[in-house]
Amino acid sequence: MTNQAYHYSSQHNSNYQQHIERQQRLKAIEFSGEDDFKIKAYTKSELADMYGVHVNTLSKWIDRHLPAFEELGYTKTLKMLDPAMVRLFISIFSTP
Repeated sequence: MTNQAYHYSSQHNSNYQQHIERQQRLKAIEFSGEDDFKIKAYTKSELADMYGVHVNTLSKWIDRHLPAFEELGYTKTLKMLDPAMVRLFISIFSTP
């Protein structure tokens, strides 16, 4: 195996392992919210409206738990939270 092929193979294995670890973390997030709240992708504005706050306030709430959200791929410039991020948000802040 050439050095280049080995590098690709080890990088691929590392990415796969990170993917598996992320999936395990997502499964570990407990959701004990109300049954009528649908876990799906929401914009920050939609979530802010549900909670009755300005989008800047919602962003500050997320910033308090930034490392956990960043593990799920969150960046401060994102306008929409994917279902995994919404599940984390709800597990921290409860349902609206």
